[in-house]
Amino acid sequence: MSTNISKQKREDLLAKIKEIHSFIAAAPQDENTGNLRSCLSDLKKM
Repeated sequence: MSTNISKQKREDLLAKIKEIHSFIAAAPQDENTGNLRSCLSDLKKM
């Protein structure tokens, strides 16, 4: 059985994005947190 390294790296990246998103959600909300959430959404789409 072979391991799909690209798929694993994508899953790892998505997990990190989710973790960062939860940190941002817990922070006081302002214009910067909104911008960060937008950037994370863009990264997830890539």
